[in-house]
Amino acid sequence: MSLGLDGGGGNTSVSESLDAQASEGYYVAEPGDHLKPEVLFDKQWALTLIERVMDRLRAEYATIGKAALFEDLKTFLAAKKATPHADLATKHRITASAIGVAIHRLRQQYAALLREEIAATVNDPSEIDDEIRYLIAALGD
Repeated sequence: MSLGLDGGGGNTSVSESLDAQASEGYYVAEPGDHLKPEVLFDKQWALTLIERVMDRLRAEYATIGKAALFEDLKTFLAAKKATPHADLATKHRITASAIGVAIHRLRQQYAALLREEIAATVNDPSEIDDEIRYLIAALGD
């Protein structure tokens, strides 16, 4: 499975796996009674990791005075369809193509930060891609 962490190409990505979790929530998962404790632990680990990445992204955008833009663009991490670019462009007084570029950059930043967070949990950098696959699987349960 392609991880799509390069921010494009129509591949399955961690952020797309979040689509099923949506509701304000990349972070809230209703545990089912049918899930084993290990599965619940893995799902919580995955959601916590993603929450940390989102917090870091939010802070980066706030630091440069673009917190409102982040709040509008973050939905593009989990959904293929969100607010039309033209509407966001008008709201933020930039062009629709600048919105497209901002979304692309956000996805790249997300991927890079996710890799950093995962790198901090493994002993060998060669394990990062396996951990990403594991994270996607944990979210899918």
